[in-house]
Amino acid sequence: INTEDSTNLSSPTAQPVEINTEDSTNLSSPTAQPVEINTEDSTNLSSTTPQPVLTNSDSTTRLDLLKEITVRIVNTGRRNRPPKIRFTAEVCTGSNCCETSVMFKRAGLFKFSEVFQNLGGCRNFSKSPDEEVSIRAIKTETDTPIHTLLKVSKLTAHFGNDCLFIAEKEQTWSFGYEPNYVLWGESINATPKQAEVYVTPAPSACPDSNENACPMENIRVHRELEYARKVCFYQACSSATADHSTLEIGQLGTGGYCLARSAMNPQYSFCCDHEQYFIQLNRTERSGSNGFQRCDGMN
Repeated sequence: INTEDSTNLSSPTAQPVEINTEDSTNLSSPTAQPVEINTEDSTNLSSTTPQPVLTNSDSTTRLDLLKEITVRIVNTGRRNRPPKIRFTAEVCTGSNCCETSVMFKRAGLFKFSEVFQNLGGCRNFSKSPDEEVSIRAIKTETDTPIHTLLKVSKLTAHFGNDCLFIAEKEQTWSFGYEPNYVLWGESINATPKQAEVYVTPAPSACPDSNENACPMENIRVHRELEYARKVCFYQACSSATADHSTLEIGQLGTGGYCLARSAMNPQYSFCCDHEQYFIQLNRTERSGSNGFQRCDGMN
């Protein structure tokens, strides 16, 4: 799950997108798999694709593939709107580490996944069940004073079908709530959390090529919604025609999909920051552009 200038968002055997919630939060993988994210950080779940198996002479060990990484960045400047920054995410299991592609964003919940084609060096990265995981967000450019307003509040890594790792600082209370942010470049040991396994539809039902669609890399988390008994995600498509929070359970054909769940799950609306989705080159409004809202910050 991109929430845009607040949050951004992502799966070939499908996976829920988280996602970006904008100037409040931002939040989208080929054998995709929805991951469950908590109240503020959308959720990703799992796929039924068989996991790779490593075999040696004595035993067989299951390796869980890395499906998705999310980074939640908040703007602590409130009224100030800092410029976008370039950053990556790094995941380590013991001495083995991988680093994603570079993302250029501001504040929000951002996803690195196969669906968004930005896993970079983390594509095909895997871990054995007993390995610990650490995660960090890395700035790739020199800080200016206004860049320091953007801080990391939470990171997640989703492996295999049902293993979600969460990295964040313990929050403190003194004379009120004091946010405890993760430092840029600081490696945090992640806590495993069991994620509910979801059966995902296959094959992906992508939009027709003649439909007006928003490129998957331009779909971002827009707003946090009320909890609901469902989980939604984007499939392994290059584009989508609708904010998946508006879809009916089981509806196919837009590049997104929603499943009914017995438990309440966090929900997010999504926006498109691709101006050509809304406006043609002659500056007239493009038909079929009502599937997404404009993001607060457009590319």
